[in-house]
Amino acid sequence: MMKSGETLEEIQRLRKMNVVLEAEMNYHADLELALAIKEEMQINLPNNQELKLQLLHSQEMVAKLRHQLTTAQAETQSVRKVAEDLASEVATLKAEKEKLKQNTAG
Repeated sequence: MMKSGETLEEIQRLRKMNVVLEAEMNYHADLELALAIKEEMQINLPNNQELKLQLLHSQEMVAKLRHQLTTAQAETQSVRKVAEDLASEVATLKAEKEKLKQNTAG
């Protein structure tokens, strides 16, 4: 028969073993989760690379569109300047025409 001191030591030893077993179980569960995550990442890796390619293509398209917009804005400004110059010339010609009418009428 065990004495009470031996029983207490046995209980403490079993508790320590229980803590170790729980730690090992947690480690294995974490390891399984990590492996599952790694596997999922490898499955989705082609999708991620496809998305990266799509993003790169989109960025290139945005750059081209920005360039086109800048060019169109410059052309619009140039057309506005020509239109203003023509409007000024038309106003000058109308004034000269009116002056000539008055000189020929007078």
